Amino acid sequence: MKHLPRLILAAFAVTAFTSLAACSNDESSSAPTTSASASVDAAMQSMMDSIPSPFVNAPQAANTYLGSVEGTDAYIAVIMAGDKAVAFLCDGSSMWEWPTGSFNDNRVELTNSSGTTVAAHLDGSTLTGSVKIGGADHNFTAVPAQANEGVYRTVVNENGQMSTVGWIIRDAGGRGFERSSTGAISNAIRSDTQDTEDDRRQRDRRDERNEQLRCQRLVQDLADARATLAALEALPREGGNIQMVALAKQRVDRLVSAQC
Repeated sequence: MKHLPRLILAAFAVTAFTSLAACSNDESSSAPTTSASASVDAAMQSMMDSIPSPFVNAPQAANTYLGSVEGTDAYIAVIMAGDKAVAFLCDGSSMWEWPTGSFNDNRVELTNSSGTTVAAHLDGSTLTGSVKIGGADHNFTAVPAQANEGVYRTVVNENGQMSTVGWIIRDAGGRGFERSSTGAISNAIRSDTQDTEDDRRQRDRRDERNEQLRCQRLVQDLADARATLAALEALPREGGNIQMVALAKQRVDRLVSAQC
């Protein structure tokens, strides 16, 4: 298991990037800044730059904490330096968040422009807290990164297209992908090396709940479709209304067949 990070990163690296560029903050803005805010941005940029590239043999930044986000497939990495902190949340599929903020009195308070927030408390060597993402709150617990674990980040230039590579590698698995400046996702990999009974139960409960929600939506969609059909059938059967009734009937039939 200790070779997992190198195996995953090596597999990813063979997809070939033509050149590497300096790291940049995805939350950066082109608006002018004051000297004070520029100083804050410089401090945060320095922290972002301390995250090692997956393509070089470099140590992890001090105070790097890794964990998983409950109720999701996402991993979280939190790095603290001085009174600043940054987090990376990734599920190896679509979630890509880099909230930044403060670390004071063992409290982490982070946010970003998409509304994602992280609030956590460091107690000894355990960081516990919650993440708000997509309007929902999820708890997490993170611990210091061990040997062969860590968070990785770099910016690459592939055929003139700038992209950011982000990875979280843990003994339990890996999450990461490449995200272009336009938001396009590629080279996504999500791996799990440990699957405990609790993990399976949690996944089964999540799948069951998602299936229940899907069935509820289908029932509501069918009710709406039938109401639409009834309203159309009450109108005079002429002109375009005949075709509308036929289409509405087809939709009702499809939804009946799709019911759970």
